[in-house]
Amino acid sequence: MKPKKVAVLDISNLEGETFKNFITDHPLSGIDFFYFQDKEITFTRSSEGASLILEENLEALQDFPLVIDFKKERKDFYEIEGSTIFVNLQGKGTLIFYGLNHQKLKEEPHLKTPHPFNCLFFRFLEYFKTSPPEMVFCNAVLSTSEEGREGQDELYNQTVALLNLSSYKKKIYKGQIAFNISMIDNPNFQRRIEEEISFFFENSFPFQIQIARSGTFFGTVIFLNIIFSKPEDRENYKEWLSKKEDFIFNLKSEGIVEAVQEGKVFVKFKEEEEKRVLGLQIYGDPLYSGMAYNLSNLTEEFFKGFFVLK
Repeated sequence: MKPKKVAVLDISNLEGETFKNFITDHPLSGIDFFYFQDKEITFTRSSEGASLILEENLEALQDFPLVIDFKKERKDFYEIEGSTIFVNLQGKGTLIFYGLNHQKLKEEPHLKTPHPFNCLFFRFLEYFKTSPPEMVFCNAVLSTSEEGREGQDELYNQTVALLNLSSYKKKIYKGQIAFNISMIDNPNFQRRIEEEISFFFENSFPFQIQIARSGTFFGTVIFLNIIFSKPEDRENYKEWLSKKEDFIFNLKSEGIVEAVQEGKVFVKFKEEEEKRVLGLQIYGDPLYSGMAYNLSNLTEEFFKGFFVLK
């Protein structure tokens, strides 16, 4: 029987660290995770003291049926932005999963994972794969965590420079991010978000989305308005949403920071006068409740179905 084990590469960045924390908080039964820094020993398994070295040629990974890679540029393997998850299958090459149990998971050999924001956003939209609404409007404010630790470091340095009335050479952001909210001036970023939504939902419903960036270290705020075909569709959606275990529903805005810090998603309903319309204010961490949640689900699904134990 092949072992159910996963290699997680380059946990030195914020994305890898977040995923490791998520798996610690939500362990997957029967699946062992081995964490690596590039070219270093960083993981010791239980009391046995067994350790693994990630060699430069990555040949050590051949023993792992599943590999999750958080290095943003690994040119020896591929060129791709953001976190990826892939598996070594003989004769099938490298397989990169896309999205929340995407229907083309077993058909496409090379698929990108969504942006962390979309991983969180899709958790509210996946209901519409079978029951599409008439329209979805979204305004979102991202934090610097979507740029990883580099984005958070730049926010910190900008804040220190601003408070000391000094200058700081920007590397990640074009404009001032500290104590500021501004629209993301990057058409490629906007295009990526929109294309992922269209691809995942196969253009089954129209949507409009605007995204801004704020000078905060983590978390995202999503203002979501959904127009349904009839009032009962709205109630069915609310009932479906209420079953998500890591969501906290509250009519007030108390406890938002605490909920997000604990890895929860805070949801506030806004009842509209029009019975076919539902407004939601959503607060969550895209890295923890989006990206890490998504990869954990895909890992579990991989060992349940796609990967046949022999």
